[in-house]
Amino acid sequence: MRCGHKISPNDLPDLVTFADMRDPSSVIEVDRNDLQGSLGTNITWNEVAIESTDEPITRGIEHDLPWIPTYFQNNLRLDRSSLTGEQTIANRLSWWDFIQSSELKGNN
Repeated sequence: MRCGHKISPNDLPDLVTFADMRDPSSVIEVDRNDLQGSLGTNITWNEVAIESTDEPITRGIEHDLPWIPTYFQNNLRLDRSSLTGEQTIANRLSWWDFIQSSELKGNN
């Protein structure tokens, strides 16, 4: 590990969670300025830091999000569409936002 750098929650990328990990359309955008509204009571930021690491990339997210291979094969967005149309979080996100494509290409 290298030295971490503290960052503001406003500098974070978009954060999401799922009401049901097996259902990609249940995606919920996390409001980084209102964690309790998105994630429940008693959820707060203590500190946000980013670090570089020499560790390998974590693999196997499709075990936690089992819909990813099907969405990869069909190039679907989380609302099961193939095009961006609606301005919902489920339409703006696709499988690509959760995995590197080379990980699945080897499995096909």
